[in-house]
Amino acid sequence: MKKISLVIIVVLFFLLPKQARAFTSAADTITTSRPSASAPLSANAATNDSSVTVVAGSANLSTFLASDAAKLWGGPPQEILTVASASADRTKIWFTSALTGNHSLGSMVTSAVTAKHTITFKLSQAAAINDVLKVTFPGATDNSASPSATTFAFNGLNGSSGTNLSVSGTTCSSWSVSSPNITCTLGGAVDTNTTVTITIGSSTPQLINPTKSQTIGTSDLWRIGLSHTSGGFDAEAPANVAIASIESVYVSGVVDASITMTIAGIANGVVVKDDNTGCNATGFAMTTNSGAASSPTSVNLGAIGTAINYAAQKISIATNGPNGYSLTATASGRLINPASGYWFTNAQGGLDLTANDTPIPAAIAGAVDAFGISACGTHAYTTNFGTTTAKFGNPSNSAGNAYTYKLASTTGATASVATSVVYGVSAAATTPAGTYSTILTYVATPTF
Repeated sequence: MKKISLVIIVVLFFLLPKQARAFTSAADTITTSRPSASAPLSANAATNDSSVTVVAGSANLSTFLASDAAKLWGGPPQEILTVASASADRTKIWFTSALTGNHSLGSMVTSAVTAKHTITFKLSQAAAINDVLKVTFPGATDNSASPSATTFAFNGLNGSSGTNLSVSGTTCSSWSVSSPNITCTLGGAVDTNTTVTITIGSSTPQLINPTKSQTIGTSDLWRIGLSHTSGGFDAEAPANVAIASIESVYVSGVVDASITMTIAGIANGVVVKDDNTGCNATGFAMTTNSGAASSPTSVNLGAIGTAINYAAQKISIATNGPNGYSLTATASGRLINPASGYWFTNAQGGLDLTANDTPIPAAIAGAVDAFGISACGTHAYTTNFGTTTAKFGNPSNSAGNAYTYKLASTTGATASVATSVVYGVSAAATTPAGTYSTILTYVATPTF
């Protein structure tokens, strides 16, 4: 009898779940995309040096900028200095202070660039209380305070970092930090219409940006992972957020140093304090009375008698010098009659200058021969020329000297500010008749 074998093939069909949807509208905004800097020294650096040299070319893609805090790891001691500047080829770094230790060839100098991360997203599957949201940074575990070439160093971040970890759109009943992961256990439900914002680094410590690995001018790409789990299983497909880091753009420009000085004449019959409100109202209430207006290049003292004659000019100075300017005066000599050789006594006591601003000016009393200049205004040097009493002096020099009187000065950049120069002269009853003259030279010197 022939046996017949019956083979029954059973085909089983398994219903496979659909692929879970992923996060939507996910992004990570960082406060700076500048990479951290890290480079090895190309030569030994010694105590009291104020600069170091680092390797060139592709072995050094780091850019150090002024005001960076640069850490030198050689030592001892390790030390942190402030960067003053760096060379355009990135091979030399200058500091605002000197090294306190020796640092050997090959030891590292680094600058940690920190940034706040603001991560936003919407869930594609609603979350329940005790679900877990996790942010995963690239690379290996690194919770140090030094830059990494492969990840965002956590810089000592931990789950009890207070306001340094925060969330909006929901609450976190607890935070867990285990580099490269930051985990939020939800304290409430989240629907799919709510934008969740996780902020990392609202205060210190902030995460440290990685160092640069791509060529200069090309960004490094980093992917930040997002996951949502419920009961230990994925509630939706994980997502990656891409961010780029790239060196800052060094922008420079030059504002040319400038100073302008103008001398203006003042009419006869003008009250000096009224013409320049920077002048003291008591000491400089005199009226120009020589009978003639001055010009930018000449002053006519008029018919000189025993009463005091006054004339004036106004010198205006503007400069962008950060340390201001100084206005000085010197004279070619005494107010003299070249025909007779007789001169008016200098108002400061008759002497030529023996040093800058010495002798100091003095008041003119009248009825004695005396000549000098005084100055008033916002920037006037009142130590020389007084306030409530105007003091006069003639900045003449004996042979071989070049001393000056300082008329005005300031310590910062200034718009056009006027200093009034007052010329005062009186004669004694016995002063010989004749024509008297001298030449005053004014010099404005900016300080940059």
